[in-house]
Amino acid sequence: MLLHLRKHIEAHETGSLSTVDAFGIPIVIYLLQGTVVAAHAGDDTHALLRILLKREWLRDEEVHRLREQTETLSIYDALVADGENMHLREAFYDRFRENLCRALSSTGGVQFQEMDAVMIPNIQLCHDTTALLTEACSLVERTKRLRTADKVHVVERGSRPPLSRPEKRLLDQLTEACPLQSIVRQSPFESFQTWDLLSDMLERNVLSLVEEEKTTPPPREKTIPSREPRLSKNEAQAKIDVLNHVVHAFHQASDKSAGPGAGRAQIRLLLDGSPAQFAMLFNGLPIGSQGILDSEELVERLRSRLGPERRRLLNAGLRDLIQRTLSMADESLPEPQMNQLLEDISGHDSRLGW
Repeated sequence: MLLHLRKHIEAHETGSLSTVDAFGIPIVIYLLQGTVVAAHAGDDTHALLRILLKREWLRDEEVHRLREQTETLSIYDALVADGENMHLREAFYDRFRENLCRALSSTGGVQFQEMDAVMIPNIQLCHDTTALLTEACSLVERTKRLRTADKVHVVERGSRPPLSRPEKRLLDQLTEACPLQSIVRQSPFESFQTWDLLSDMLERNVLSLVEEEKTTPPPREKTIPSREPRLSKNEAQAKIDVLNHVVHAFHQASDKSAGPGAGRAQIRLLLDGSPAQFAMLFNGLPIGSQGILDSEELVERLRSRLGPERRRLLNAGLRDLIQRTLSMADESLPEPQMNQLLEDISGHDSRLGW
């Protein structure tokens, strides 16, 4: 994306460059005579309302009313029309910078469309484009190691105090050791800003990584064979189908409420923010079309555990993910859509079995 951007900037062109981020969410960068003036994404509605609510700049009832207004207005127009809010300028700029970073970190294809003018909301003009790109590229590079790590990093409080209010906000979330992705998912800040804060906090030991204990395993004791029936592949697949029914319904409701791509982004956060005991099942698990999870890979991951453990691990993991999905739905969906979601997935717990 960076090479494409520079090419059109140097040519002083007006138009849009479209791509998708790592989760398949569409992102569009707008240029006006070679100046980057806007950056929109398919999940702007969900992201802006979530952050405004997390930072206590909006109340629950205001969020629900604004979601209804986005049926006919963009989230930017709906927020401006809702009245004076001293925090909108900061929230809009943070979303602009976040979307630019997402586009710069994308490995997807890029399409340019020439335009006569740029007539969209959230136009940003008070910056130097060269300096903006330098800052954004630096942010993408600084956070890359943590953002793209294959291993799930679990952290706990370190020995040093936080140095800023944003760091204190993130540290206050940490009541026990948890994956970094979980902190990002609950953060009141945009994700690239959060990853940058976490990187600094780890470097200064405000946070510390929880290392796996390297101890000599104790001698094996004789155990009584488990009477619990082994989990067959067909039975595991049936249980995962129940999960996919719930996740699909949430995906559809989220896309309808917050726009295309919102459901996929939230499911990604749910998977990568799983508790440590379920991270090996869900972290990085591929998401197919319509929010369907890759059941074959999930079954394959389960095979790494001893036979008697598989049933308990799968049941506990699926129930945890379903519960977190419904909690996120209750937080983000308007009441009519939440009620419809619950009706659509009625009976899922009994179908999951034991």
